[in-house]
Amino acid sequence: MEETDEMCADRHHIMCYPSYNTYLDQLLPDSDLFFFRKLSLARHIAKLGYRL
Repeated sequence: MEETDEMCADRHHIMCYPSYNTYLDQLLPDSDLFFFRKLSLARHIAKLGYRL
């Protein structure tokens, strides 16, 4: 729990959000122009999650 609190200090760590979609919404603005970028980020984050 302590590690999560430290990670949430910057408000940008993925553990601070209930889901990857929420994390991406906070990271990038809601726009169709960012759809593919958000999709690629989701895939990248998913790969990192599987490694952990």
